[in-house]
Amino acid sequence: MLFVSFCLRRFKPTFRVSLARSRCLIVMLCLSTTPFCFATATEAQHQGKQTANLTLTIQPQMQLEKKGANLVLKIRLAPGADAKLWGDNSCGLPKDNYTTFTASGTYQVSVQNLTALGQAYVCAASSDGRLKASIRLQN
Repeated sequence: MLFVSFCLRRFKPTFRVSLARSRCLIVMLCLSTTPFCFATATEAQHQGKQTANLTLTIQPQMQLEKKGANLVLKIRLAPGADAKLWGDNSCGLPKDNYTTFTASGTYQVSVQNLTALGQAYVCAASSDGRLKASIRLQN
């Protein structure tokens, strides 16, 4: 075992085989840890690199909610699809006075501008038939 001492009186480190004098910082070096560190570093270098592919599929979604006198429509459309929003009593097929949204996003629509007054529901559907949502109006 080797003792290394760094004395405050001298600025050069001195190496001693025995204990150092007082007012010196003594550091023990254990030479048996060197092969362990070398083996760990060598093992880490020989680990193979691996690559992977990640496929992320984003599905179309639709959310319809009422906030005060407005409706908030959040949609994520499939490519080539659009969404229709209208007022109805049954939410069957879209009526002639629907509003069309051609891009994904968050839209705020006034219930009065939708001509849904007097209707029981506000309905939304995508043109590909994958998405439908409705919300009951309180008249």
